[in-house]
Amino acid sequence: MKNTIPLYRTVLAQAWQITRERKTLWFWGLFAALLGNIGEYQFLSAAVNRAILGNTSSVILNFPAPPLSFSQGLLKTATTDPFSVFILLLIGLLGAVLVAFFVWLATVAVIGLIAGAGGRGSKQPFLKEIGSTVSESKASFAPVLITYVFGRILLWLIMGLVALFGALVFVDMYVGLPLFIVAFLVLVPLLFLISFAIRFAIMFIVLKKKSILESIQLGSSLVRQHWIVAAELALLLLCINIVTALFLLAFIYLGVLPFLITATIFWKVGLTTWAVMLTVLAVLSFLVAVFIFGSLLTTFQWAAWTILFVRLQQRARVFSKVTRMLGHLITDRPLRLFSKS
Repeated sequence: MKNTIPLYRTVLAQAWQITRERKTLWFWGLFAALLGNIGEYQFLSAAVNRAILGNTSSVILNFPAPPLSFSQGLLKTATTDPFSVFILLLIGLLGAVLVAFFVWLATVAVIGLIAGAGGRGSKQPFLKEIGSTVSESKASFAPVLITYVFGRILLWLIMGLVALFGALVFVDMYVGLPLFIVAFLVLVPLLFLISFAIRFAIMFIVLKKKSILESIQLGSSLVRQHWIVAAELALLLLCINIVTALFLLAFIYLGVLPFLITATIFWKVGLTTWAVMLTVLAVLSFLVAVFIFGSLLTTFQWAAWTILFVRLQQRARVFSKVTRMLGHLITDRPLRLFSKS
């Protein structure tokens, strides 16, 4: 174990190198963020928030149906003013097309990040690499999107169960609280395992050209073998997320808020033009910072997961940090219990 190469240090260092050198991936990172990074952190935080607020039952059980008067009014408008209905339908169609476009763009972005971090080709000119990614993504677009949607449905179901058990606490504390604790301890790890499996399944589709069912099976098998490694990397990336958020917050307070305060002062003293200019500058600075931080962070995270995936494929025995620490403390060798992790 003394000559073991640090796994996470190597993965994170290579991910940062790819993020720094492959600037074309920043473009894909910006749009890949629309898919929510598969969503293990977002799902967990949303489930806990809903359970704590206790508003799950009102959302799920009391979902409001469209009022009858609305349907009658729409039918009456369609017969008396069909042009207005046509405009509304056209706006709805344009909205649906826009949503479909962003779904396509986000899916292609994820494929581009995985392919780029997985070692596809060398650096190319920006437009040429964008075109190559779009062209190469046609074969894996549908499988990636279907796998992602399937994973999101499973995660939403688990999140809904966690939130429902949390809502039981407000109905009966003595019965609901133990049930919520048990459900939380069982379902939250399951949520992360499914998230890891879906992430690896998408990588099998993009990098190994596997089918959907085969990719899900292989991704699940990979998680069963290396779930500790995946959990440790997720924890490290969560810490990086927190640090990045703190940096972004510091930039907002130091680089954006002073402009807004100055703009407020100028507005009160009658310098309207300067106030508007400073406000626009503050808003633009905020948007640029959010886009840059989000793009870099998403690119870095997908690169880290992809590099870990490639290393797990190349090495039959990968030891997690926990396994190595316990091995040193007990026998100075890896524990056989976790030898596959």
